Amino acid sequence: MTTARILTALTGAALAAASLTAAAIPAAASATPPRCTASHLTAALVDPVATGGNTGAVLVAGNNGKAACTIRGYPKLGLTRHGAHVPSTTTDGPTYFQSDPGPSVIVLQPHATATAYVGYGTVSGSGNVTASRLTVRIDGARWHHSVPLPGGPLSITNGHLSVTAWQMAREG
Repeated sequence: MTTARILTALTGAALAAASLTAAAIPAAASATPPRCTASHLTAALVDPVATGGNTGAVLVAGNNGKAACTIRGYPKLGLTRHGAHVPSTTTDGPTYFQSDPGPSVIVLQPHATATAYVGYGTVSGSGNVTASRLTVRIDGARWHHSVPLPGGPLSITNGHLSVTAWQMAREG
């Protein structure tokens, strides 16, 4: 068989396979809603827990829009006091209180919520920063939400935060 015939046969087989694959996956099923915008979302930090110098809380993002939208990955966090940013670092992954589900795309229907778990130390030290609010950037947005730290202002160990990836809020 000549090279031209082999290429023709391979091209025909590839086109046939592609048309079968496209027919097996409905176009509507692969459509993902757009990313959530500032006008879609609310944010709150709730349910604080503390033990052994570690503090954690649940970060809740809610879709208050009229259509589904998506968030993905990890929230980007920062700290402020009196409206000014204070030095901080954030590690994506598990916290002292919660394992990490890993990054994924979360589709938020109207009025649905997603959660991420935030952890930080509150042990006294020379590198600590005092903060009263947590800034939250969701899905790489240029805008951010600012939520009060429960019990703040707090002295946060070395200004270090840990955060899990977003996940759908648990019912109940």
